[in-house]
Amino acid sequence: PKEVEVLKRLDHHVFPRIVDVLDEGKEQYLVMDYVEGISLKNWIMYHSVSEKQIIEWGKELASALLYLHRMQPAIYYMDCKPDNIILTKDMEIRMIDLGSAYIKEEKSRQTISGTTFYAPIEQRRLLWDQIGPWCDVYALGMTLHTLFVRKEKVGRNKKGYLQIRKLCPRISRRIAALLDKMTRIDS
Repeated sequence: PKEVEVLKRLDHHVFPRIVDVLDEGKEQYLVMDYVEGISLKNWIMYHSVSEKQIIEWGKELASALLYLHRMQPAIYYMDCKPDNIILTKDMEIRMIDLGSAYIKEEKSRQTISGTTFYAPIEQRRLLWDQIGPWCDVYALGMTLHTLFVRKEKVGRNKKGYLQIRKLCPRISRRIAALLDKMTRIDS
């Protein structure tokens, strides 16, 4: 299928190389280079992480997502979360599990999936015409929120903004405001 051919063209250091695709009846499986390391979800359970380090990871993840969004046709990752980000022994990050990737095409209706906590409402409600790069921006914001708070917990005010400074007082106002913009929901 065309989607698999698009994914096989990925050439960004954050993504493992796709080496094969297995067809098992109605299911397809991507075979990717093995990435040795620990998920960021597990890493934050045992290690404290500075704001500076989280910002660096955020920049790298944003760069990888922008790379996907600029491809022709555009790709939306659709499942950015600490479980899908591996920290290698060299302290580099890799994004794995492209199984939820959405290839933007005019005439194609693909399955929309992802993880509820990290997915914006458009994605959770399967609103195909409202899927776009902002879905990945939201998920990245929720991922960074989780790295700061160290768990999947959110407090929102009546205007739909995260109240991350209540859960993580050490975060700078500037970064808290950025995460608010990335993850705001309409109330």
